[in-house]
Amino acid sequence: MQIREQDLPLRLVGRTVKPEDLEFLRSLIAANPGATRAQLAYEVCRLWSWNKPNDTPKVISAKQLLLKLHDSGLLELPAPMHPHVNHRKIPLRTAAGEPCPKIKVALCELLPLQLQRVVTQPDKNLWRELIDRYHYLGHNKGVGAQIRYLVHSPQGVVALFGFGASAWHVKDRDRWIGWNEEHRYQFRHLVVNNSRFLIPPWIKCHNLASKVLSLVVHAIAKDWQDVYNYTPVLLETYVDQGRFWGTSYKAANWKLVGLTQGRGKKGPQRAVLPLKSIYVYPLTKDFRLILTGKKSLTCH
Repeated sequence: MQIREQDLPLRLVGRTVKPEDLEFLRSLIAANPGATRAQLAYEVCRLWSWNKPNDTPKVISAKQLLLKLHDSGLLELPAPMHPHVNHRKIPLRTAAGEPCPKIKVALCELLPLQLQRVVTQPDKNLWRELIDRYHYLGHNKGVGAQIRYLVHSPQGVVALFGFGASAWHVKDRDRWIGWNEEHRYQFRHLVVNNSRFLIPPWIKCHNLASKVLSLVVHAIAKDWQDVYNYTPVLLETYVDQGRFWGTSYKAANWKLVGLTQGRGKKGPQRAVLPLKSIYVYPLTKDFRLILTGKKSLTCH
């Protein structure tokens, strides 16, 4: 989106930018001629007290804001330290990621199941490789808060999950929650997106998907609190209608609340992506009161 100075004040990256903010940013860049883009973003966060709920600076958001203004010609950033190369880094291919012989088993044959948060570098490498090789969306690095899981059984890894930041604006989801723009800006971090869910294609097991979904929804709130120092109250996911029926989510008691408009996570101006069914899973009964500011999370 091309931004004009006369368009200000304007909400950008979840923050209202006024004409005086633009002048401040221009002065900041002029006063720090040797600063990198990252250093400028950190300084913007510090001077504006622009922090995440866990009080760490929202550097990614600050970088995005600066880039939007730079790309629109409203300010001039220093040259990037590492010019962007337009190709995706493919995770390593290892023996651990090779397809296994196909198995068709009863759920009881895979028990006990163990949900493991991905923390170590070997687990990170395995997660990335399996997702990149066998998930239809592949692997992408992602930004912001993220938690990933492997699900182990005596047969090996039987499922993988990825969770991250929720979509910025989704009409049917926002209407179902009861969000206006201010609510969404203030409480969006309390909604977490299940962005990846994979059962390796060589495993055929009735009820496995709903079983592992049940495991992960009972763990994610505490794990998120442990890692990011706040507790989400709602999960969301988006199921490509052209590929899947959403049967596993329905069986695991996720609720279908609508359909996307094909505009992507950050909502470009026109529909360009496949339509997806929107499923949600409340992590607490009073989620709607919390997400609309009628009840404090500290009272939860």
